[in-house]
Amino acid sequence: MKNKLPQHFDIAIMGAGVVGLCAAILLHKAGFKIAIINPPLPLPKKVGVRGQNKIENHSSVASRHLLLQGEKEENENDNRAIAIMEGQWCVLEACEIADKLLPFAAPLEHLVLIDDTRRILPSPTTQFSAEELDYPTHKMRWHERMRSAKHEEEFEREFSNSSKLNQYARNVPITKLFEQLHASVKKLKIHNIKKKPQVIVKNDFNSKITFEDGAHITTNLVVASDGKHSIARILADISQSVEKLPQTALSFTVHHELPHNNTSYEFHTRTGPITFVPILNPHQCNCIWTVDVDLKQELLALSDVDFNAKFNEVSHQILGDNERICPINSWPLQIARASVFGKNRTALVGDAAHSFPPIGAQGLNLGLRDVRTLVDILVEAQNLGQDIGSGTVLNIYSNARQSDIFSVVSAVKMLNFSLVSNNPLTHISRSMGLLALKTLPFLRNKVVEKGLMGV
Repeated sequence: MKNKLPQHFDIAIMGAGVVGLCAAILLHKAGFKIAIINPPLPLPKKVGVRGQNKIENHSSVASRHLLLQGEKEENENDNRAIAIMEGQWCVLEACEIADKLLPFAAPLEHLVLIDDTRRILPSPTTQFSAEELDYPTHKMRWHERMRSAKHEEEFEREFSNSSKLNQYARNVPITKLFEQLHASVKKLKIHNIKKKPQVIVKNDFNSKITFEDGAHITTNLVVASDGKHSIARILADISQSVEKLPQTALSFTVHHELPHNNTSYEFHTRTGPITFVPILNPHQCNCIWTVDVDLKQELLALSDVDFNAKFNEVSHQILGDNERICPINSWPLQIARASVFGKNRTALVGDAAHSFPPIGAQGLNLGLRDVRTLVDILVEAQNLGQDIGSGTVLNIYSNARQSDIFSVVSAVKMLNFSLVSNNPLTHISRSMGLLALKTLPFLRNKVVEKGLMGV
């Protein structure tokens, strides 16, 4: 920013990843004066191996760079995508960027779960198709209700019918998503403060944020969207439970022989899931391969040819021969959840509130549901003349998010444990659960609806 900062903002957003930028745009549209605090941090260092077979290990500082700024290292072959569930697409609609992303978004129409744990009782292969679901239409019209003067119950009555879905999710390229979010922030002239905060002092009326150059601002509310190593969460004295996992996620893109037909495949293995996520090119998928530490080291020592051969083996060439076409991204896995999601003039959203392994594309989508809930509660508080940073309002937000976050984190933790556990009873329970999903339409519908919408 140039020279002197404005002295006061209604809300300061700490972090400029997808969740933070969406929060900033929607709260600005709701009439709040917003500042995005987006400090520059050192870029991650690359560790070269051979050819394309290199890994970008994110240290805590480098991870914070990606989470805070929402940026990546420049790579012309980087076409990773983020799966936005149908229930959360309305957040992008409300940001008025959805239509601009549609030409680049790949629909996810089918999901196939394949057991490759080779345990005592194999789980049945289970396929889900979007067209089999009846979905409440009003659940996907949140962006329209935001612009409507009607009360929530009246709005839901008007759109109480159900609709067949064409897809579960849309897979949007990361570069295109950030391009549109940053363009929207610039168009709306939202203040973007590229300074590092040094101290946050809170009182009964506001928070004072002092930056390393001595400049400062005050704000009624801090929204922490600065990732799993959140500074804002720590300064708000909000504790979290953290379970470090003996697993690492490897992310990369492959070119495959057969078309994916808008189908995502998820293999369940003893080290975790292997997931194919279709992108717009019918012969390319983003892949996430969850491995233990020993296998990670073994894979990184392989040549490109040997890595491709190994991946063909574990994926059973379900889409024919695979060839990795970009570098590998890697990050250690953990399961973490904050004790509360609002306290001391700070509201937590996204990875600052919860983080877990990449199962079922739930991480970002859970964060977008945080944003939806926070926007609704802050708008209502504003309309009632309440202090948006008060303990009363933050308690309402925290309580509203408890059930959804607890159930998703618990489900991911349980599924991940069922894959890596050596307990036969755990394997039998997982197999019986997947059998129930395969054979009971009502259960299938409820589980998928939960994944889509968090209801």
